[in-house]
Amino acid sequence: MIFHHNKYNNKNHILLLVILLLILFSFPMSYDLFIDTNLGMRIGNKPVSELKYLKIAANSERISISNWTEAVDSGICSGSGTFSDPYIIQDFIIDGNGTGTGISIGNSKNVFFRIENCTVFNCTYGIRLGISCNGTLVNNNCSFNENGIYLDSWIDIPHPTPEIVAQCYCMNNTVSNNTINFNEDFGIYCRGFAAGPPGELEDNVFKGNIINNNRWGIYFYAFCINNTVIDNYLINNEEVGMFLEGPCENNTIKGNKMESSGFYSDYYIFSINKIDDSNLVNNGPFYFYKDRDDLGEVDFSNAGQIYLVNCNNTNITGQDLSDSTLPISLIECNNIEISDNNLSSNYAFGMDLRNCSKISIFRNEINNNREGIEIHNVNNSIISENEINHNLLEGIYMSSFNNNTISKNSINSNGFRAGIRMFGYCSDNLISDNRFKDNYLEGLSLALYSTNNRIKENVFKSNQIGVYFDPSCVNNKFYLNFFIDNEENHVINSPITNTWNTTDIGNYWDNYTGFDNNDDGIGDSPHLIDYSSLIYDYLPIVDNLAPNITIYSPSSNINFASNPSFNIWVDEKYLDAMWYTLDGGLNNFTFTENGTIDQNAWNSLSYGLVNLKFYAIDKTGKVGFAEVNFNKQPQTIEEIPGFILPLLLMSVFILSLIIVRTSLSKILIRKR
Repeated sequence: MIFHHNKYNNKNHILLLVILLLILFSFPMSYDLFIDTNLGMRIGNKPVSELKYLKIAANSERISISNWTEAVDSGICSGSGTFSDPYIIQDFIIDGNGTGTGISIGNSKNVFFRIENCTVFNCTYGIRLGISCNGTLVNNNCSFNENGIYLDSWIDIPHPTPEIVAQCYCMNNTVSNNTINFNEDFGIYCRGFAAGPPGELEDNVFKGNIINNNRWGIYFYAFCINNTVIDNYLINNEEVGMFLEGPCENNTIKGNKMESSGFYSDYYIFSINKIDDSNLVNNGPFYFYKDRDDLGEVDFSNAGQIYLVNCNNTNITGQDLSDSTLPISLIECNNIEISDNNLSSNYAFGMDLRNCSKISIFRNEINNNREGIEIHNVNNSIISENEINHNLLEGIYMSSFNNNTISKNSINSNGFRAGIRMFGYCSDNLISDNRFKDNYLEGLSLALYSTNNRIKENVFKSNQIGVYFDPSCVNNKFYLNFFIDNEENHVINSPITNTWNTTDIGNYWDNYTGFDNNDDGIGDSPHLIDYSSLIYDYLPIVDNLAPNITIYSPSSNINFASNPSFNIWVDEKYLDAMWYTLDGGLNNFTFTENGTIDQNAWNSLSYGLVNLKFYAIDKTGKVGFAEVNFNKQPQTIEEIPGFILPLLLMSVFILSLIIVRTSLSKILIRKR
């Protein structure tokens, strides 16, 4: 058989194929459930009422069952309530019109029942099992409610008798493969009886559910015991993926996948439950370690969340633990170093420390959390060189925080409370060389017997209040601090027993009206700090000059083929920061000591004249600068640094040997 190739036929075939594809894709491709406020409940393009195989619930479009016989007689369900023939509620679509419970099962303990393929929306509770057992909830859609699925062993009566409490339990239920999305509060909420056993929520299974875009994903509260939570997907839940609160213990939690949220728990709860690293937070394992020492990089590989109880001599470094709930928690830990991590954009805290000592926290980014660091009962620790900015409440919140050092941190633009809030029995700490700038209320707040702290060399700038006290916070020492542009006041409510200068020097106040006639850097008259308590800084700092910069190298009008080193001297007693620029300030490079011009910045420069400007700012905000001009020129072969020139010379030598050997071989051949 002979086939003829015809390019025009091919074009027709292609055109026909395109037309067929357009016709095919003109039909609806998805029948996902959605809600349209104008058209009501729809699936695909049809109103629910036109879909004959689904049922619209009667009884005000909600189902409430406390008597199964009556439910069967009314046609709401089928079955006989045995293990092999459970009561079945299926294929209902229920619009709660903004209130009530879509499907409610109450006080059902001795029969088996199944709720399947139901869609419940616009309710206070989608499906609620109250003091009920032996139920199976499978393949339901409980989305767009206030709460999705609710299991409850609680009875809301005051002072219940022991006989009543003994009847309050919710056991042996299975909740699997349900879709529970976009609920205002909880995806799945489980509540044991607050009075304790025997009113427990126990031996229930939650498996394979999709729980996305709720406020909380799965929430266990009060005596939820021996439950199994496995292989659920919890994505983009606003605050917490999974929350265990109150005395919840011996629950098995495995294989769950959380994104943009993580685990959160009451104090100690994780240690009395079975939670392992098969749970993922932002595609990284949830690492829970108890009673372990000498943990390191291999123990936190690609971490999603870290929780340590009674661990010692451990390093947590270089992790990206952002966009979750609470990335690092330490309970009763000692000698832990947490350094160079990104702990930002988490719902709760960047870090939570409780009952710890000798914790070192260095060079972390702890930004845009609810609170940066939450601390309770921590001693002999260091928090240094961290970025702690734009947190919703405080940058650092602490209580019972003693004999610690907080230094060289950026604590800026934290909202609603303070940059650092020392809230209760925080004593004998050193807070030095930090930057408290643009915090919504206080830069530093001291309350509830926070005493005997040293606060020195800090900058308090553009906060609403620089430092705030309650009357119990006494015997704190402030010196060499700089108070600039704080909106309401630099200091409020300081008890008179706090001191604001040493025997040699006090603090800088931008509203000081005195003089320094002898130019010794100390004001000639005291500064009145707070009119309400008549406290004074008797040795206020006066600093009227900007930093003075001397450039020793590079020299002017020199040619450079590679990035030059620099050597400058800054004459400034209260230096805050230094930087340089090669492009008029479009790109600035900070530095703390002399060094070499940034290689990438150098590479981006054109050949010819280069203007290098150095800047320095002091703690009062005054800026000084100096500049130098030199030339950038192309490299010549003699100027190629390092091993490249010897390598080139060796290559030339080897090539010459090859040429000589080849020539000799030709001469010998001719002689033969």
